[in-house]
Amino acid sequence: MIRDGRRGRSSALAVLSVLVLALATQAPVFAEDKGVIVLVPGLTGSKLRNPETGQVIWGNGKNLLFPRDGGYSLAVPIDRDPPARLEAFDVVRAISLGFFRRKFYGPVLTLFEKGGRTVGSLLDPKPSDDFLTFPYDWRLDLVSSAQELGDILELLRLERGQETLQVSLICQSFGASVCRYFAKYGGLALE
Repeated sequence: MIRDGRRGRSSALAVLSVLVLALATQAPVFAEDKGVIVLVPGLTGSKLRNPETGQVIWGNGKNLLFPRDGGYSLAVPIDRDPPARLEAFDVVRAISLGFFRRKFYGPVLTLFEKGGRTVGSLLDPKPSDDFLTFPYDWRLDLVSSAQELGDILELLRLERGQETLQVSLICQSFGASVCRYFAKYGGLALE
């Protein structure tokens, strides 16, 4: 019996393509370690709102291109101590403006959900959450953000009744500066 070599190669490539496609569409496999993972977004990566009115000041497409007040509410005044705070309430998952849609942290959260993690926020953690986001007011200095991260992690440890809390930090851009300060100095002020 004579075989056509090209037909055999194309069949093998088809089988290989199906296997690669099947493996690529499966959820990622993470280590069995079930410690808490915390995502610390970069500069402008947290949604901010006015705590009194609930109005979103930063984190959607409309505010990005056409801020209602010309961006004045994002400004940090230098003549007041401490500056007027906005409330960080979520990470920016995506920004949409008309037909324009830009993904930010949404795909990362989806990836970890597919890997078996339960996504939540450090601002309101549930007992089953093991992948938490840390939205923070990125307009402020990194020391106060690192202190806030430390305070929230300590509250989480106490809430969960653990002697120690195993935490892995995923830090992006300016978030890496916050994490570096926290890892080196904890919640200590510069003084």
